Amino acid sequence: MKNMKKLIGLTIASLILSVSGCATIDTLTDNEKNTAYAQYIVDNKLESIDYIKTFNFKGWHPLTNDYLILKSTFNKRFLISLNESCYDLDDTNTITTAQSLIGRLSAKHDAIHVLNGFQSTCYIKSIYPIEKSVVKTLQNIGKSIKGDE
Repeated sequence: MKNMKKLIGLTIASLILSVSGCATIDTLTDNEKNTAYAQYIVDNKLESIDYIKTFNFKGWHPLTNDYLILKSTFNKRFLISLNESCYDLDDTNTITTAQSLIGRLSAKHDAIHVLNGFQSTCYIKSIYPIEKSVVKTLQNIGKSIKGDE
């Protein structure tokens, strides 16, 4: 019985070490990431759209205080750039969208509300439709796996 407890303890300890060994760390500042996102848009010839015709907010991924990814119905994803840095966007758990027309999200007219202690309103500069596969690529910009440095 004692041997079994030791074995379980060692197994748990090794799992904790292996998981912590796979953690990612930031290797770029937010300004450097913003430059990398802007360059990604140019290099991959992403075309901005004026609005998302049938937008129903389903989820989001923060990238920096200037960029985020929104998910809409039908698994559609959009890279959003904001007019200016949006305080606490990359640290909050909750955002909402402020849409001038129901069911439609527009660049230059609509905004993201950051709900983190107090509400920040951040206007949308550009909207870029992206594929699901691009989300991980964008999330990994400026990150490396701990131990691979």
